[in-house]
Amino acid sequence: VTASNQRCASSSTLKVLVEDENDNNPVFEKKNNLVELKENTPSGHVVTKLTATDKDELDEGKLRYIIVEGNNGGEFQIDLETGVLSVAKSPDRETTPVFMLRILAVDTANNTGLANVHIIILDENDWTPTFLNSTFVFNATEGRASLGAGIRLPVKDNDEGKNGQLEVLIEEGNSDKHFRLGVDEEGAIFSIRKELDRESYNVEDNAIHIVKVAARDSGVPPRTGTAQVMVIIRDINDNPPKFEKEVYYQFLSESAPVGIVFETVKATDADSARNTNLSYSFDQTYKNGKLNFVYIYNID
Repeated sequence: VTASNQRCASSSTLKVLVEDENDNNPVFEKKNNLVELKENTPSGHVVTKLTATDKDELDEGKLRYIIVEGNNGGEFQIDLETGVLSVAKSPDRETTPVFMLRILAVDTANNTGLANVHIIILDENDWTPTFLNSTFVFNATEGRASLGAGIRLPVKDNDEGKNGQLEVLIEEGNSDKHFRLGVDEEGAIFSIRKELDRESYNVEDNAIHIVKVAARDSGVPPRTGTAQVMVIIRDINDNPPKFEKEVYYQFLSESAPVGIVFETVKATDADSARNTNLSYSFDQTYKNGKLNFVYIYNID
């Protein structure tokens, strides 16, 4: 600043100090952040660090960081002062595969800046293949009638990729290769590939055959889920009656009275009771009062 008159002048320096006014918003270094995180990551694991700056000197070192959206399950937490984002509760991809967090930076005058953190949860093989039922009931008939018949065995694995790719197999109960377990576009199917024989089980009525099946994923290490198929084998009338003896010999006096019992013949049938209602009669070879043999048949 200079002051002067006609004869002389004098100068002085004036310093003007501009005081800061808090008129700037915080600005994040990256407004959009993409992070991949394995599911089941333990609490305390650092996901990323968010940094914001503010041109105002008044806010130097005084910014605060807050999660304002996308953390309804409380899976994440952020350090109020440093902006370090970490795991608060282990995430589960099968429940929430993606998180979109909105982070707020606040200065001392409550000016704000926003950033997004897009967190993709990577799959871990933590889901065991699970059949819809622990026991499936499959009604079948012995013989050719049930060849190719099948039953669906719904099974699911909520993992993705190889962790969710399944193969199905029969673990027990198929030593004679009567059954097949395969897959098509609709899933697992259990079917009969060889004729079943109810009589081989030595039971009076329907036979029950238990087959243990399994589904195994392709994860490392793989996980396996199991179920059982209860095959109920119904009887058909496929066995002829049989006499206890092929030939019966008996001596009879010519003076034997009419009605005397001189022999009892007995036959059995391997089929179930409902297919074994036996009736005895003479065969057509019984002529002129001479008996050659007795014929037996099943009236069912």
